[in-house]
Amino acid sequence: MLLEILAQTSIAGRPVRPGDVVDAADRDARYLVLRGKAREAQAPAADAPVAQELEQSTPAEVPAPEARKPRTRKPRET
Repeated sequence: MLLEILAQTSIAGRPVRPGDVVDAADRDARYLVLRGKAREAQAPAADAPVAQELEQSTPAEVPAPEARKPRTRKPRET
């Protein structure tokens, strides 16, 4: 479903800003419309730029967190 974004949010893990026109999954689109963060957009003219479909885009690579050494417990003093 084609949406016009009204408030900054994210769709499928990608940030979108107000004024963007994006093609989102129907489930995400209904949720955003009900929350007032987007409205259904009209089909754009053939020459108008539209953001690519978010479902097919690849997520940015995030580095894996460094492994921590286990902490040893100090013996309890009695």
